[in-house]
Amino acid sequence: VETMRVLGLVRPCRLLNDFVRVINGRKVARLLRHPVLSREKVGEREVVNLTTTTGTYIANGMVVHNCGPSGQLLDQFLGFFNMPREQLRVGNVILCGPIDSDKEALLKQASPPGSSTSNMFEHALACCAERRELEGDLQSPVVLSLGVSATWGLLGQRVSLGGKRPRRGALFHDWKGRAIFPTWHPAMLLKAGGQGEGKKASGKTSDAEAQSVACDLIKAWKYANGEIEQFKFHRCDPQYTVEFCKAARKRKQLIAVDVEADGLDALQCNLTIVGIAVQDKKGILVLSLYWPDATPEQQQAVQALLTDPNVPKTLQNAGYDKTVLARYDMPGEGPIDDTLLLHHAIAPECDHDLSSIACCFLVTNPWKAEYYAREDVRKRRAIKDIPDELEYNAHDAAATLAITLPLKHECEAYGVAQVAEFDTRLSEVARWMRIWGVPIDAGVRSEIGTELTRQ
Repeated sequence: VETMRVLGLVRPCRLLNDFVRVINGRKVARLLRHPVLSREKVGEREVVNLTTTTGTYIANGMVVHNCGPSGQLLDQFLGFFNMPREQLRVGNVILCGPIDSDKEALLKQASPPGSSTSNMFEHALACCAERRELEGDLQSPVVLSLGVSATWGLLGQRVSLGGKRPRRGALFHDWKGRAIFPTWHPAMLLKAGGQGEGKKASGKTSDAEAQSVACDLIKAWKYANGEIEQFKFHRCDPQYTVEFCKAARKRKQLIAVDVEADGLDALQCNLTIVGIAVQDKKGILVLSLYWPDATPEQQQAVQALLTDPNVPKTLQNAGYDKTVLARYDMPGEGPIDDTLLLHHAIAPECDHDLSSIACCFLVTNPWKAEYYAREDVRKRRAIKDIPDELEYNAHDAAATLAITLPLKHECEAYGVAQVAEFDTRLSEVARWMRIWGVPIDAGVRSEIGTELTRQ
């Protein structure tokens, strides 16, 4: 009992991962195959919540935990953003009813080769979601699914919330057409030490995940109340490239530029696609031009637009795109924003890839993760799909344009606009150091970062 109390208070990640050894090899009972035998409705009654200071306790000789801290954290989120609790429904996808003999047989089957979990887990979640739907427990057209288990139960598929290709905060639809926004479970925010103390294997503190949950909660709430709509854009036919560029230069409005190339080294790769997004009367209009097939007139029109100092521009990871474009006689001229640096000034502890930033502001599908999944298949088969690459580039350019103004507004609101401007200047210095072959000392950079963090 004393060991459990200490583990519950301190929550050391290394020891929790090796839990069985910590409790001196005592056998830990696992209730993985104990389905609910029956259930009946008893109406509304008073519920008593059992919460311990450590969030863990021993019940009838079994090591268990209670959800008090997680539920309290969710209530804090709702209260902070003034979301009336009576207008929300908090459910649990793992409230399953009786399982018949056929389903019982499925639950006992061995996991298929390569499966990361048991058949029991997969089928139980599908069963629970289906049963609760039939009983009318989930009536809302918009659902914020907290954690991998809830998302799996609602969508019937595994959705990665983190990693290299995160889908957290993206828009999915279940078999009933409901909008599903997957996000982190509140317990995930508590595992790294509560208020950002300690780091998980991803290297990000719980503060980063907390900001993500906050963004997803606000977005789902606004979407449910009709305050925002699903992100959309339309594309310009490449045959109108010259007219598109002339109109953009005439309006002198903000344009977003996105580049695709055949390598990661901006000084060696070949330019393949140039995407340009503008705001017009119908919304966001995007031109995606496959550069090797572009006519001289089309290339000249794009070059004239991108080098026009009177046209403000925005890019995601501008250092890379500007270096590639400069090698094709398109050096960036005029005011230039970098959405990566704008987001870094607002939330330095968070991920700054375009997908993560876009899902904080836009109701959009996980287009980048879906594209890379298809691209992996194409690489194995040694094939190319240029139309798919053009669509991907168009979505990147449109998303970059859509998030720029919200990011700049947040920079002003948080008082970090000058920080973003300073970062932009330093990024340009680093870019030219890379071009001139002046190496950046990683050790010195780390020391400076540590010192700035300490101050």
